[in-house]
Amino acid sequence: SYAFSPADPDHLDLLWPVETRTVSSAWGPRMRSKTVKVKGNRKKRVRYKGRHRGVDLNAPLGTDVYAALDGEVVTAGKHRQYGNYVVVDHGNGVITLYAHHRLNLVSSGDVVRRGQKIAEVGRTGNATGPHLHFELRVHGLHENPLPFLNDEEEIPEELQAANDRLGAR
Repeated sequence: SYAFSPADPDHLDLLWPVETRTVSSAWGPRMRSKTVKVKGNRKKRVRYKGRHRGVDLNAPLGTDVYAALDGEVVTAGKHRQYGNYVVVDHGNGVITLYAHHRLNLVSSGDVVRRGQKIAEVGRTGNATGPHLHFELRVHGLHENPLPFLNDEEEIPEELQAANDRLGAR
């Protein structure tokens, strides 16, 4: 298996996890709405302030989702809110989470490379449309991933070729 060099939490350089660069819901406070029961079993929509602990990146259904850094998959599963999701541990307390996939392509224990296709964009879990929910945690704390995303970088050709083969299964 491929050994990866652990992330440097003080100098994070993340690959965009999808090719699209459209942030549909930014990090931080946002208005949410939910239905609550009120007197007489009636239902009422209420708005409340929520915290968005990641960024939502708009992308068409089936778009490739890439690992933002080398690491080991610690969870690949299903969750009520996240839907199909993947968590990757990059070492030194750096963890990324990718959610709402149509399809997970990796399993717990897999070592993945930066730019490797790990999933396909979907709208599973609590998602209004197809997008990738992307989280960054450093030493257990949620951080805004946007400042750490590398706009210049392209995925190396040989890795892209391997990703393309994955999609053609």
